[in-house]
Amino acid sequence: MNSHRKILCGVLLLASMVSLLSGCSLMSIFGSPFFIITGFTGPISVDVGQSAIYNVSIENTGQQAGTGNLVVKVAGEERFHGSYTLKPNESKTFDVTLTFSSPGSVDLKAETPNSSRGLGVTVRSLQPQPPHADFTASPTSGTAPLTVYFTNRTTGSYTSLMWQFGDGMTSGETNPAHTYSRSGNYIVQLTAHGPGGDDTARGTISVSEPLVQPPHADFTASPTSGTVPLTVYFANRTTGSYTSLFWEFGDGATSNETNPVHTYSSTGYYTVQLTARGPGGASAATALIYVNAAPPPPSYGTFTGHNFVGEGKWAYWKLMLTAGEFHLDSATFVRSDGKDDKGEAWLLTNEDYDNWTHDRSVYNILTRGYHLTNLPAGTYYFLVYNRSDYDFVEDKLEYAVTGRYR
Repeated sequence: MNSHRKILCGVLLLASMVSLLSGCSLMSIFGSPFFIITGFTGPISVDVGQSAIYNVSIENTGQQAGTGNLVVKVAGEERFHGSYTLKPNESKTFDVTLTFSSPGSVDLKAETPNSSRGLGVTVRSLQPQPPHADFTASPTSGTAPLTVYFTNRTTGSYTSLMWQFGDGMTSGETNPAHTYSRSGNYIVQLTAHGPGGDDTARGTISVSEPLVQPPHADFTASPTSGTVPLTVYFANRTTGSYTSLFWEFGDGATSNETNPVHTYSSTGYYTVQLTARGPGGASAATALIYVNAAPPPPSYGTFTGHNFVGEGKWAYWKLMLTAGEFHLDSATFVRSDGKDDKGEAWLLTNEDYDNWTHDRSVYNILTRGYHLTNLPAGTYYFLVYNRSDYDFVEDKLEYAVTGRYR
């Protein structure tokens, strides 16, 4: 009996040593389930707040199926608990998601009822990232002066913005508006400053010269028709920006004056053109002038007389003047008494012989001259008068006159 006991003790001692060396237990040897961790892998360096996945592999090395639990601890605190049922030599892998809230070195530990494994992880402090600068502009091109509206589209954490518009002007506003007064290509730059650093976005604004419209040529003419020779007065009515004017009167004559005067010496239709030129181009305006022939002057009427008038008496002729001309071509007066005080000749405007005082002074033919022109058109009375000497002697005046009128 003692020898059998010694042999059994030796076997038990040997089995204990084998179990210690192989990770097995006596129960695995004698047929019970035995769960060992065959793998524990995952990131060993993570950021604060970052989630990481760790793989834990378990194998049943015993001779019987069984159920067990997997526990994963972070710095001694249980963070995962999972159960499993494995047949002999069957394995299972768990995907364990862990999130780390504090920086530093952390020990991870995976445990089964029969084994455990550890893993060291370094948790880094989370560094702030620089912002991502971005913006839009509307419009991005046009003529000066051009007002552009900028909209900030920066993402991430930032504390200030700085706009540089490319023409020396800047702004710290979030959504500024800027006016470009001169033509050119401008590089706009937006710089966003934040705890994690700076970032810059750029864009181009194209400004062209302002579009200048051509002037609008216009004028008036007065008169636009009449008899030759016709003098026409032109008045410039051009609007818009212009630097020169050029008149063409239709008869070969031209002018650069602003408000010219032109005389047409021949009959016909004349197209007058005014051309206005400016920075934006040129435009023209036209008008028609009609010059017709002057009507022929009225022909002369004539009168003649040779007779005698008594003292204080008169003889007269009724004349219709349309062109205002009266010509006494010849006149002789002879008094019967031989006196030098000869007769008088007047051109009167009415038949009221008692009211000739005005006409005597105005239309006294012998004092004003024998030819009167530019008279108002109308009815006139040419009169020969024998002045009275009041000597109660009847003296006669012999007259002989010829004349014409129209």
